[in-house]
Amino acid sequence: MITTTRPEAYPTTLTETFLIDNEDEIQAAWTMYLDAFGDLAELAMQRHVMHPHEFRDVLTDTRIRKYRVVGPDGQLHGLGAFTNNLPAVPLVSPAFFRRNWPDQFAADQCWHVLFLATSRTGRFTNPAAFRDIIVAMFRQAAGGVVGLDVCTYNAEVRRLPQTVRVLLARTVGPVPAAQVDAQHFWVYDCRGGAV
Repeated sequence: MITTTRPEAYPTTLTETFLIDNEDEIQAAWTMYLDAFGDLAELAMQRHVMHPHEFRDVLTDTRIRKYRVVGPDGQLHGLGAFTNNLPAVPLVSPAFFRRNWPDQFAADQCWHVLFLATSRTGRFTNPAAFRDIIVAMFRQAAGGVVGLDVCTYNAEVRRLPQTVRVLLARTVGPVPAAQVDAQHFWVYDCRGGAV
C-alpha cells in the first residue's frame, strides 16, 4: 500500500488499496464516477459507463488496484482502477498483450487502466487528483506497458491521450505512446424509404 500526502493548494492524500467495500465509500465513488463519465452515455455508441453492480464488482475485486485521493475531511477527490491481472477486465484481450509484448506479458507487466475519475463539479474539483493517480499507476507499471481505452470523444475533444503524455513527461519523464487498436461504429439510416 502506498500513501502520499500533498501539502499544497490542494491538500490531499493518495492511497492504494485492493478492496473498497464500505457502503458509504462505494456510494461516494459511484457519485463521482457518474459525475466524471455520465455524459459518455450519450456521446459514445459503445457503453463506456458501468452499471452500478459492475462498478461495485470492480471496487470489491481484489485483483484490481484502486487509487484514491481524499481531502483532509475524507472527501473523495479522485479514484482510479488499475490491474495487471488482465482476465479481471472482461473486454480486454490478454492474448493481444501476449502477442505484442511477450516479455512484459510473461513478467506480469502488462497493465490496464479500467477508469480514472475525478470530480468535475462542486467544491471538490481538484486538478491535482488526476495527475497524482495517473503518476502512481505509471510508477507501479515501470518496466511494463499500460493500456488505456479511450472513446473518440475523450480522444478528440478532451484530448485524454495527449494530456496523459504531457503529465507523465512533466512528472516521471517521457513515456512513448501509440494508438494500437481502434473500433469504428457505423449507423445506416434507413428512414428515407430506400430499404
